[in-house]
Amino acid sequence: MTLDKAEEYLKLWNTLFPGRQSEDFRQFALWATSYSESSINIGFRRAVSKFTRNPNMDIASLLRYAGGVMHNTERPKDYDYDCATQTTH
Repeated sequence: MTLDKAEEYLKLWNTLFPGRQSEDFRQFALWATSYSESSINIGFRRAVSKFTRNPNMDIASLLRYAGGVMHNTERPKDYDYDCATQTTH
């Protein structure tokens, strides 16, 4: 299931970024196993937005940016984090 999702993400990425296709399936497998679908979607959307503003970005920079967004938007799974107070419960 997770590898199927990784394949879907790779195809989506290559559709969203014509001329900036990635052949690195491992990156998408890592994302599929590490982040929620919601965080991955946010990462892709933000990367598209950034690429629209800066079409000269290379594939490595786009992948790094998307991964950073995913990392920063992912809610910790083992505890509840309150963004407003920056505390855990």
